[in-house]
This record gives sequence, C-alpha cells and structure tokens, in this order.
Amino acid sequence: ENSEGGKLGLNLQPLTPDFAQRLGLPEDTKGMLVAEVVANGAAASAGIQKGDAILEINRQPVASFEDVRRALENPGNPLLLVARDGQTLFVTVEVGD
Repeated sequence: ENSEGGKLGLNLQPLTPDFAQRLGLPEDTKGMLVAEVVANGAAASAGIQKGDAILEINRQPVASFEDVRRALENPGNPLLLVARDGQTLFVTVEVGD
C-alpha cells in the first residue's frame, strides 16, 4: 500500500530491511521509504528524493502510515530526519498552511 504523505506531496511505503541496507542503514531501521515525490510539491521543493528514507517527522519516529499522519497533525512546517546515501540530514518542508 502506498500512502500520500498528503500535504508533503509524497507517496510513502514502510521501509523494508532490504531497502534499509541499500541506504547504508542497519536492517532493523524503522522508517518510511519515499516511493514517489509529487512534482512541484512541498517535499520536492525541499529536496526530498525518491528512495530517501524518512526516519522521523517533528522528532517523532515514523514506521507506519498512522505514525506519519499523527506526526503531521501539528500546524507549521514539519522537520524531517531523512536518510540518503548512508547519511542522515534534517530537512524542513515548507507546507504553506
């Protein structure tokens, strides 16, 4: 199942051990894999890329669609902890409520 990270403009799926290893992460890493980035969406503008793993949103770990929904309930621009190429970085997504 793919879910849109709604206001972020992302299609997400749970991170599998296989994908975690490909990203240079421990295979037991929990997170959500970016399956698709909506062109001209908020996440695309913030530099989020297909294949990135989102580990946290607003400092809350995310490992399911419900976690993502809950983390995005608060107004404002979400802060994402993203894993890419064996590195992690924080990215603020400007959603323009």
